[in-house]
Amino acid sequence: MKSFVINVAPEVQRLQAFTSNYPAFLPPFEVVSCFTKETCSEPPEWWKNLRQYWAHLESMRKALRLGLATGEDFLFFEDDAVFAGEFEEKFSEALKNLPKHWDILYLGGCHLDSMMYPPYVENDFLLRGHAVHWNTGFLVNRKAAKKIVDFLEEEEWPCPHVADHMLTWKQRGGKLLSYATLPFIVAQAAGVSTMNGREYPERWGNRFHYIDLAGNLQYFEGRE
Repeated sequence: MKSFVINVAPEVQRLQAFTSNYPAFLPPFEVVSCFTKETCSEPPEWWKNLRQYWAHLESMRKALRLGLATGEDFLFFEDDAVFAGEFEEKFSEALKNLPKHWDILYLGGCHLDSMMYPPYVENDFLLRGHAVHWNTGFLVNRKAAKKIVDFLEEEEWPCPHVADHMLTWKQRGGKLLSYATLPFIVAQAAGVSTMNGREYPERWGNRFHYIDLAGNLQYFEGRE
């Protein structure tokens, strides 16, 4: 297993905080420098959105291509990822309980529109995702890496936006088999977003609706 982190923020403090918080049992990570709106390529004509969103997409493509080239399963994190205290235990249990067929395992994020697209309980450690969002942290199956890279290199997106939207659309369309830890074990650190300039508190995404093993709609209320 390999590990990559994209260095989104120009300030060194975020990467330093990530490094000090990075779990020792995980493989050493490779830092992938992020494109900015000044250093990214010229967006194509069909890209009708912010230039920094295009830069973020190019950075995602860069990191995922590196992961694909390893021929191994690989971890992906953004440099504002925060790890839960029980991360090692929960991550290990999730790996042991993954089904045979899977494409991506989200360690952090949010279940977007969970009333409309509720995840399903797979077992005590995993949810089968339908619209998992954010790129805070995830594990990519080496067998699905090329497919995910290809998704992000498609042209004429339904609605050009940050890269995590494309992966969410592919989940909804049944083309990306996603799972998520229950609960999420990676959060997005408090701070100012490099995407939209807004300031956010630490975000865990652990409040959502889901379908239990009996087929009933339930509500999970953990750290928001």
